[in-house]
Amino acid sequence: MAGVDSRPMRPKELSVAGMWFRRNGQTPYDTDDHPFTRIMRREPITHELCLLRNAHRPEGLWLHVSGGPLLDATANRVLGGVLFFTSTQQPAGTLNTAAQHLPSFVAEPHSTQAPCEACLELFAQYRKHNLLLSSAVEQTADSVLITDSTGSIVYVNPAFETTTGYQRDEALGQTPRILKSGKHDANYYKGLWQQLLEGRYFAGTVLNRKKSGEFYWAQQTISPILDGGGSISHFVSVLRDITALKTRQEEEYQQNVAHRVQQRFYRVKVTAPGLDFGGACLPRGPAGGDYFDFIERPDGSLYAAIGDVSGHGFGASLIMAAVRSYLRAYVEFIADPGALLERLNRSLWLDTEAQSYVTMLLVRLDPRDRSITYAGGGHVPCYCVRSSGAADVSIISNGPPLGLFPDASFSSGECLRLDAGDSLVLLTDGVTEAAGAEGEAFGAERAIDLVRRTARLSAKDLARRICEAARRHSGDSPQEDDMTAVVCRL
Repeated sequence: MAGVDSRPMRPKELSVAGMWFRRNGQTPYDTDDHPFTRIMRREPITHELCLLRNAHRPEGLWLHVSGGPLLDATANRVLGGVLFFTSTQQPAGTLNTAAQHLPSFVAEPHSTQAPCEACLELFAQYRKHNLLLSSAVEQTADSVLITDSTGSIVYVNPAFETTTGYQRDEALGQTPRILKSGKHDANYYKGLWQQLLEGRYFAGTVLNRKKSGEFYWAQQTISPILDGGGSISHFVSVLRDITALKTRQEEEYQQNVAHRVQQRFYRVKVTAPGLDFGGACLPRGPAGGDYFDFIERPDGSLYAAIGDVSGHGFGASLIMAAVRSYLRAYVEFIADPGALLERLNRSLWLDTEAQSYVTMLLVRLDPRDRSITYAGGGHVPCYCVRSSGAADVSIISNGPPLGLFPDASFSSGECLRLDAGDSLVLLTDGVTEAAGAEGEAFGAERAIDLVRRTARLSAKDLARRICEAARRHSGDSPQEDDMTAVVCRL
């Protein structure tokens, strides 16, 4: 139609004088106004009438011209352009000095315009689909990289830059080896590469390294891209940073393990003539920092212990486990509560260097004479509820929290003797400070009143009732702290 071959041509070669004319049939297009030049400037053209003359068609051929630019994936750069030509009749009022009539092969406008409209619609749909796909790849939160068949990176999206720290110009031309963490052996990558070369996709979890050297876990898929002949031309890889997910899963696993271990700790059983011991704990999460224990000594006396580790979660549960181990080891050869706390305090300080601390009450009961000896470090008071219903503050801490000061001293005190029907109630501040809907604390008095009203319950059931009551007091509010109660009843 144009009388030129299929070789690449520049716009100025298409717009030479005497070839393309405007709708008046006389004024030639210059280079800047030629339709192809204009679409390269992002100017869409719709049904523009022009006249084409060349050596093959000296009489001229009237055309409707439509088209637009081809943009890259970011829509920021023009890669080329597409023009559609539809032959038509010479418009009325135009002058054609070469020929007054169009050749007989020129179709009527109504028969040729429909194919042009269809082409334009198809082109518009293709361009819309292409831009949508490109925008999705560019804007997805997952890292996308494309390599050629040799593994050389030819494309990365902005999420790849954000996740890995490598800018696009740093990654292009490199291979995915820039992300290797060194944590997977050569056989791992050999098997992966063999799988891809066989045309199969890869899906797995990989430990990668960022430009900064930081490791991160990625959920990765790699898929081969085939050309028209069925050969692999490229590989596309999609990576999602799941480091936070892996960390959360690991924390949940650790907390669940700690929870199971703690529940075993709380199933401790002791036997002492005439005494009923029980404890209950409602941790804030799967694992908590509250502690209670009952430990028998060789001389027949028995220790009831309650403690509260600073902080929450897995870290606090580890310190709680250490406290339990130390205390059970020292009870065997230290009978005095104050001396026992001093030894425990020193061990905790060496382990934590004042980064954490523990409040604790130790109560030693002798079933033979019903006497109580105690020592406390920074813990909330212990209460004695008499069989008559009267209650008093029986045990108050006489030292600082454990683990803060290596040379802290703790003295022992003997405050009372239990009579039949009397109960000792030991709590953590998670119970006493549980806040209601209007901010009112649960307090110790509600726990004491529950002891008065449930004299027939076992010590274990009573301790559980106290914790549950404190939790109900908080209503729908999230539990702010671990809740623990210990009851010793004669």
